[in-house]
Amino acid sequence: MHLAVEGNWKLLILASPELKQDRILKAIVFQYNPHTSELLFDLSFFQKDKDSALVAVSQDGRALACATPELKADKEVVLAAVSQAGEALQFATPELKADKEVVLAAVSQDGWALACATPELQADKEVVLIAVSQDGEALRYATPELQADKEVVLTAVSQYGGTLLHATLELKANKEMVLAAISQNGGALRHATPVRACGAHSPSPNTLIPVASNMITSGLLLDSFGRRASISGALLQITE
Repeated sequence: MHLAVEGNWKLLILASPELKQDRILKAIVFQYNPHTSELLFDLSFFQKDKDSALVAVSQDGRALACATPELKADKEVVLAAVSQAGEALQFATPELKADKEVVLAAVSQDGWALACATPELQADKEVVLIAVSQDGEALRYATPELQADKEVVLTAVSQYGGTLLHATLELKANKEMVLAAISQNGGALRHATPVRACGAHSPSPNTLIPVASNMITSGLLLDSFGRRASISGALLQITE
């Protein structure tokens, strides 16, 4: 039977109740058919069994969506799921979405999972730092207090410059922050506070020349005719 299900998992439907509970057989099914984990998990003899759930969510964390409410409330099962696919946190119970260990595992795998965490954990700096390190865009799900935290925002824009959009106005005018953001993604320039409005925070031309040069090379700064800008023209665009 083991060799049979390697070739066609559907044969398991014809197996005896005893074979359907065979842990090795279930492991073989998921091992050789990882992309059918959600479908397999829909079968009643998989759906309620914790061993099957652990095998399924270890192959594809999103299979947690098909689990029973009892399994969605099982910390071991949910941890296995979010460690494989952080987005699986959305299928966990509210209690586990409030569990810091579970949420840390989820955001370590996929920063977006921060969106599914409780407000208390979205306000937890340790959790948010890990989330934005994995996906800078996760900053949008942090509390306003953490969107104003320089360490958090600098970590976020270093991973994805465009997330400067979600920073506070003060940080959008911060020299170090803007340079980090546009160094990662030149398009982040559109989210910065105009440098001339920054007063004492204005970067010097010598600081901006390497950044402008990189942006020109990448085709991010063009002149009025749609051609690549000169260094002087690029600096003018950046400082206007």
